[in-house]
Amino acid sequence: MKRAVSVLVPLAMLACPLPAWPEEQPLYTGYVEAVNRVDISAQIEGVVTAIHFDPGETVAEGALLFTFDKAEFSQRLRAARAVAQKAEAILEDARKEHDRNLILKERGNVSDTRYFKSKVALSVASAAATEANSRLEAAQIDMRRTEVHAPISGIISKPLVSRGSFAETGRKGVLATIVQLDPVRIAYEIPYPARLVELGVTDLSTIDAYADTVDLVVQLAPGWDHPALAEPTHLSADVSRETRSLTAWAIVANPTHTLRPGMQVSLRPLGPEATRPETMANE
Repeated sequence: MKRAVSVLVPLAMLACPLPAWPEEQPLYTGYVEAVNRVDISAQIEGVVTAIHFDPGETVAEGALLFTFDKAEFSQRLRAARAVAQKAEAILEDARKEHDRNLILKERGNVSDTRYFKSKVALSVASAAATEANSRLEAAQIDMRRTEVHAPISGIISKPLVSRGSFAETGRKGVLATIVQLDPVRIAYEIPYPARLVELGVTDLSTIDAYADTVDLVVQLAPGWDHPALAEPTHLSADVSRETRSLTAWAIVANPTHTLRPGMQVSLRPLGPEATRPETMANE
């Protein structure tokens, strides 16, 4: 459990006696959110030839998800490679010609015009080779993009395209969504400032220090606590006019994927004498 921070407090807060941590901890209502949720998008336009996962499957980072028809991209790659090879050969000839003319120029056996022409030819050939190699690299990248891999580990949605369909790029090219479930984030409301006084955290110079003083027990249902404690991370900048509360966020480990985005849970601060989840107390 984190230790409370002991610092100077605003004079207005010193006017109130600091109460002891209450015997019965208040329960906050929280909602589970995904820390990482990634839309898998097509980076090339083409026909989907294979889908390598089932909806709801847990996929590992780097796993193959989709395959696109490679025929057109393979042809582009061969053509780009041929153009690049030709450009490199022309560049090599231009370099040799320039080197010969440079030696002859130093000996006074070649005209300045001929030397200048060889120098220009070398520059042109170099630029053409650079452009051809850039096109080859682009073709290689497109070829790699015919296979779509998972950028993160998590649970994948159903595919938003079917085998044989034509996929586009951009917003229309979303193929599936992956949600990472370990860890997860919980958003909950903290009544402010009355509840903070009840929690005995009025010895904070700034409200942001709250995140360093409290751990939270996540209650899935009465009598059922999540085995890992949630650690507050940040507080919202604004107080809600309707609820007079701050929104707080906490991160909690979720290796068994028990907590799912959208799920409602209860949170209670872990005070000095509060009960930890049984699975943690036995560790």
